[in-house]
Amino acid sequence: MKKFLVTTAALIACQPGYAGNWYVGLGLGAAHAEDVSENIAAGNSTLAQNGISNITSSDDNSGALSLLGGYRFNAHIAAELDYYYLGSYDMHGFTGPGRTLPSGRERNEADAFSLAAVLTAPLNDSISLFGKLGPTLTDNEEWTCTSNVWWCDHSSDTNFGTMVGAGVSFTFPRLIGAFRLEAARFSNVGDSNDEFTAGRFSALQFQYVYTFSN
Repeated sequence: MKKFLVTTAALIACQPGYAGNWYVGLGLGAAHAEDVSENIAAGNSTLAQNGISNITSSDDNSGALSLLGGYRFNAHIAAELDYYYLGSYDMHGFTGPGRTLPSGRERNEADAFSLAAVLTAPLNDSISLFGKLGPTLTDNEEWTCTSNVWWCDHSSDTNFGTMVGAGVSFTFPRLIGAFRLEAARFSNVGDSNDEFTAGRFSALQFQYVYTFSN
């Protein structure tokens, strides 16, 4: 999925600056893997499949970022291309019972690439509400390592899902661009390889959006 980041960065770099309706943006925030406890309880993790049944810790929250580029058809409708890095998550365990070696670790990294329709409802000259919906290509990369071997198994699980988002946009006099607070939810992230983070993800980000001038 790292190619998605390169593709999105190239798209942003190539956006023309003449239309006045084109915009780009960058976001930082946090992401949450929603189905971690259910996946571990069901025994779907790769660690459990490899005999690491005594799980001692697991992550379900991580830092996140986004890159975006879009085109506004009018004040209410836009099309937006987004890249979301949904974070890195670790799970640790032992073969059991207790803390019996070998130990094991599974690391997952998730990201998503979406094309969304954006609907905006201006409240006044400075504040607008917006909603987003579109298809998403998601990827969940997984590394599984145990202390009795010197390599890590690696797999990548790519799926199609949906992204639903909503938020509020703020513009300020004498400042270039706008600031957005966005909440987004992603479905079907990594279900094929039984990653412990497989399923639904949510993200909350603070974004800066720059619109090219005429």
